[in-house]
Amino acid sequence: MGKYEDALAELDKAATFAPEGLRSLKLRSQIYFEKKRYADAVPVLQKAEAMAPKDPFCRRASGMCTSENKDYPNAVRELIAGV
Repeated sequence: MGKYEDALAELDKAATFAPEGLRSLKLRSQIYFEKKRYADAVPVLQKAEAMAPKDPFCRRASGMCTSENKDYPNAVRELIAGV
């Protein structure tokens, strides 16, 4: 198992004890992005955005993942909101 898989397994394990917080959601989304699992990152980022609607990281990361999924109108909306 690679380092990203190990990190995801640890995040999964931690989530069994308590709901994921903003920091762990951001970390999970970053891992998905690095592994090019953009479709998996988007719902995680949406959860993070619900917790912190004004967090620029969440909006920019969501825009980048959405762009990689070829959903350009929504990507532009997210990227602009993250500025």
